Amino acid sequence: MVLSMTGFGAAKALLGSEELSIELRSVNHKYCDIRVRLPKELAVCEAMVARFLKSKLSRGAIEVSVRRNGENVCSTVPRLDLPLLQNYRKLLEEVQQSLGASCELSAKEWLLLPGVLKLEETQLNTEEATTALQGALEEAFEQLLAMRKAEGELICADIFQRLSMVCAYMQKLKTLSTCAVQSFRSRLETRLGELSASAIEPQRLAQELVLFAERTDVAEELTRLSAHCTQMQKLLHTQEPVGRRLDFLLQEMGREVNTMGSKSQHAEISLLIVEMKAELERIREQVQNVE
Repeated sequence: MVLSMTGFGAAKALLGSEELSIELRSVNHKYCDIRVRLPKELAVCEAMVARFLKSKLSRGAIEVSVRRNGENVCSTVPRLDLPLLQNYRKLLEEVQQSLGASCELSAKEWLLLPGVLKLEETQLNTEEATTALQGALEEAFEQLLAMRKAEGELICADIFQRLSMVCAYMQKLKTLSTCAVQSFRSRLETRLGELSASAIEPQRLAQELVLFAERTDVAEELTRLSAHCTQMQKLLHTQEPVGRRLDFLLQEMGREVNTMGSKSQHAEISLLIVEMKAELERIREQVQNVE
């Protein structure tokens, strides 16, 4: 089964009176690159998220975004230090007695006294938060995986279609390679007849034909290219990630086609080589998104 590296998944989970929402986005990447964005009070869950995704995926850049929604989502809350405020009041009373004068402070002035008002971090139940987030993560991943499978099926179908075209071009090349030798023989006989009034030496003609056939013989390249096509078709039916192996096979197939192109001295063969290169490039573009 071919999996695409592109996908999206989202899910939500309840955590007390608030809601956790998670989104997964996956795009092409040579390796498995996971980036997790969490509220700082949930930072303890980062390792769990990364470990889960790495156990499920082998390639792709996966971006994880988690948000808290609800009335109590603020990471900090103001707290009043009542004991300190009472100490300030006692101190103020002592000052008033010493000076024999009254001095009253407004509520705002009391709150502005150093240390009276503090900002404290809200506390989450780590175990409950991890459990809730893990459930949402699994649900979002199922959506992500479904999208990667659906796109992978389309990619696989397209690659099979283009491989069949490459195989058809290979059959034409086999036929044209034989015709090329015969065409060269006719041209050579005509040319030698023009240059010399004497009869053409059969031995010399045979030598030239043998040299031409050796220089333009693409049988080995066609055999290897056919084997690569068969191997690629088998890989497309496996259940394991095959993106890197497909990419390697395409490189080898490209080398064989380039070698055949360098040997070609026939216009129609050269045109077929160009068409084969175009199909292989289209397959390569598709393989770049295969896990």
